[in-house]
Amino acid sequence: MHVSKANSESTSLAALSADNAGYALFFDIDGTLLDLAPTPDSVVVDPALVTALEKLRQRLSGAVAIVTGRPLEFVAERFPSYSGAVAALHGTEFRLPSGHVEMLEPGEQFERAKDFIRQTQAGIAGLLVEDKGNAIAVHFRAAPDKEDIARELIDAAEKLAGPDWRVQAGKFVFELRSRNGDKGAALRRLMRSAAFAGRLPIAFGDDLTDVPMLQAAMDMGGLGVAVGDAIGDLSTDRVASPEALRAWVIEMAGEQ
Repeated sequence: MHVSKANSESTSLAALSADNAGYALFFDIDGTLLDLAPTPDSVVVDPALVTALEKLRQRLSGAVAIVTGRPLEFVAERFPSYSGAVAALHGTEFRLPSGHVEMLEPGEQFERAKDFIRQTQAGIAGLLVEDKGNAIAVHFRAAPDKEDIARELIDAAEKLAGPDWRVQAGKFVFELRSRNGDKGAALRRLMRSAAFAGRLPIAFGDDLTDVPMLQAAMDMGGLGVAVGDAIGDLSTDRVASPEALRAWVIEMAGEQ
């Protein structure tokens, strides 16, 4: 896998091996481990990747985590043999290294905001609503010309949801999610657990939602790795594509 370097003083991703146990790995899913798809449910998960993630987790004594905007349920369904840590919905749902699960209770006000989104979106062709339980997203990938309409819809829902909720922009999506967590805070929390403590964090992401996680990893002396294009103004290491990252994971797990 070709890795381009943005920070010559940081640890080299290309120099890592599964025999060097001094690091911890944090992976976003969509656009990072998996190729983006036209709809959230149409993503394809290679069983070889799932097997490799679990084997890599075992080789690193548990120091592998999935950090995603998807709910825990999605990870359990699509990555069934992966038994490691998960920070889902941007760090408002956790499956900790111990296996203990923590989930945010959204409340009635947020449920009313979700109902508003579903009812309003029903009359707007090209917009897709993804109900994640403790978050809700409005996708406009199928209708890029309706970005402004999607933004107006999610902004109106934010007002209904109240001050504990905020809008997060992503690739052809606006998401209403809790203010009580982000991927950077999730990484820091996991780094305090026994499986991760004392290691250098290596975080992989592709979108603005991943910036806090990549920045947290770099602030702790590790690496932030952008998959595909650069992310905003963040100066990170780079991996060319999700396909290249999957190949790296499989190689690191000793599956090739």
